[in-house]
Amino acid sequence: MTDHKARQKALTGHPLFAGCSPLDLARLLPHVREKQLASGTVLCKNGEPAETLYLLAHGTLRYSIRGLEAGHPNVLGEETVLGLHGYLGEAMAIDDCRLWTIPRRQLATLVKACPEVRYRATASLAARINEEVLPAPPPVAARASGSWRELIGWLLSTIIPLLVLYGLRHDPLLTSQHSRYYLAILSSVAVMWMFRLLPDFIPVLFALLALIIFGVATPDTILSGFGSDSFFMALSVLGLGTVIRASGLGFRLLLLMIGARPHSRWWHNFCVFMVGLILTPIIPTANGRISIVSSFVPELLGDGNKERRLREAGRLTISALTGASAFSAIFLSSKSINFLMFGYLPEQEQLRFQWTYWLVAASVTGLAMLVLYFALWSVVFRARNPAPLSKATIRSQLATLGPLAPPELAALGGIVVFAGSLATSAIHRIEVPWIALSILFGLLMFGFLQDKDFRRDIDWAFLFYLGGLTGMVTTMKEVGVDQWLAVHCTWLNQYMLHNMYLFIALLAGVIFLVRLVLPINAASVIFLTLLMPTAVAGGVNPWLIGFMVLFLAESFFLPYQASYYLQYCSLTGYGYPEQDRRLVPFNLAITVMKVAALYMSLPWWRHLGLL
Repeated sequence: MTDHKARQKALTGHPLFAGCSPLDLARLLPHVREKQLASGTVLCKNGEPAETLYLLAHGTLRYSIRGLEAGHPNVLGEETVLGLHGYLGEAMAIDDCRLWTIPRRQLATLVKACPEVRYRATASLAARINEEVLPAPPPVAARASGSWRELIGWLLSTIIPLLVLYGLRHDPLLTSQHSRYYLAILSSVAVMWMFRLLPDFIPVLFALLALIIFGVATPDTILSGFGSDSFFMALSVLGLGTVIRASGLGFRLLLLMIGARPHSRWWHNFCVFMVGLILTPIIPTANGRISIVSSFVPELLGDGNKERRLREAGRLTISALTGASAFSAIFLSSKSINFLMFGYLPEQEQLRFQWTYWLVAASVTGLAMLVLYFALWSVVFRARNPAPLSKATIRSQLATLGPLAPPELAALGGIVVFAGSLATSAIHRIEVPWIALSILFGLLMFGFLQDKDFRRDIDWAFLFYLGGLTGMVTTMKEVGVDQWLAVHCTWLNQYMLHNMYLFIALLAGVIFLVRLVLPINAASVIFLTLLMPTAVAGGVNPWLIGFMVLFLAESFFLPYQASYYLQYCSLTGYGYPEQDRRLVPFNLAITVMKVAALYMSLPWWRHLGLL
């Protein structure tokens, strides 16, 4: 039996992992390592940090706790599964032993997906130690008190709305008190976002409540976003993305692509990038795409020395993040904020910029980014060393996954129907949000999307955020604030109409500065709210301006600026600047490349009649 098949059998045949899905075991498989233990060697001692789970493949181990012998186990280290800090007993090899080792970090990921492992590990450890008392968990540290930044933020969120009300009390362009109330509430929400006082969706709920209390508009208008097409479209696509992740279809695709040429690091980076790009129009959050792509990064790094692993981690980080995020604006369905921008468009433009025409209009920008990215990547990151991952490992993972499972087939079918409906929307004349909702209903009805997954894995916080912001935009139009903003942004009108090159440069610079303090979604919302009404008033296609905002805002070079980067670091254990100091200038270069791609797209947009 080959080493890969032995590892596969050690996992699939062990009672500790009974009930785990093939997808979970396939992800765990590359982290299983062989360990030889000579007779008389101590494997672990009481109190040592519990970092590894051991599965005995051959030989005999003697286990003792507090000096008393406690049998000859075939699995040790359940403390790693239970989250304990140290081993409770001591194990020594009676004769030559062969073991399989699994690190603690990967076990924590497995336990999240398959909680039954924790129950079996508890029963196994309890049976071995008999009546010994488990150590008490460490005390939970008290939550730190608020910082000065938070204090200043809360003060400003209270004072600035009062200043807005006072400063605009005689503004002749604001025809009603409701308009001033709206701007005051919006200013408070903007401060909450800027100082990151609360999760993004909570200030939106505060705004909805305040708008209703002050009678700025009717509740039907303020809450209209929760019944909009964009809300149900986002809900349906998020459900489909959940099935793709949970079924393992995205992970299988990555294995198949990497298995084509497993001995090239360049190919590995290309595959990681391409999987992120392929998933971009399918999974409508960068975090969801990162959760799939990053799961394979530790396996691609192999077992080289630390310096080489950190150097290669820099390449893979760039490949994963760029593929999963840099092209979010190219596809309508790639991010929920895109649906929000779509909802800002006038009705006739919404009928025009369905999924297919959106892609057509953005295609030159996307192709320019591809060319510029690979040109820069080939210069900065040259990978000459052979890749450590073998075809046998990949075949073993695919064998563990087995044939396409029904949930994978359902996810694949949902993708085909969804993509087909988007491509043929001009023929069947059925609104795509309701086709997407039908797909979601089918996945729920036939059990491919379980109710617990529906509650747990769908980003409900962002759906509240999306619905609330859509209602705020509707309210803004009703009270006339959009016209007020258009008048005060007339200087941008001149650049939009007469000097688009300078407008792009100014927009990129302002967004770059604002992104230093605002998250991606908040910055996008503010610029969309300010610029799209101005574009309509100035005779410029609002989709064009909204696309530029989305494209430029999806950039970062500091960790806190992108939640999906922080998620990537958490999942992989790699983060800069420790891993590669070239990443910061590389991300800055990507921002410059985006500006260049917009310039290169101007002739195409003129050809389409958008300029």
